[in-house]
Amino acid sequence: MLKKRKKQAPADISYPTDLGLLNQEHTERIIDLLYEELKGTLEKKPRTYREKARKDYLDVAKKRRPSQNEKRKSIKKQLQYIKRNLAHINQLIKLGSSLEKLTNRQYEMLLVASEIYRQQL
Repeated sequence: MLKKRKKQAPADISYPTDLGLLNQEHTERIIDLLYEELKGTLEKKPRTYREKARKDYLDVAKKRRPSQNEKRKSIKKQLQYIKRNLAHINQLIKLGSSLEKLTNRQYEMLLVASEIYRQQL
């Protein structure tokens, strides 16, 4: 007798609505790099809320079984952090910073962050 096999997803790709995908600190690192290029012309570095975003993520990620409501609220918060960071990145580019300073990996992560934001929105 033949057993039916269940289709399995690749292990290295996480589920698209996973909260862990939204917890990306890559956008904050990109802001840091782009700001360094414009340090003399800008008065203040854009605000990123990186500690608050990390704390909000861990509050839900550490729970054994977070409720659907908690997950939804946490995803919304993380999306707002990503939206703010992407807006800062666009602003820094308009002010004259270039993406050439980014490594290929960082550029990929910027594209991934914008795509995740678009999909989740």
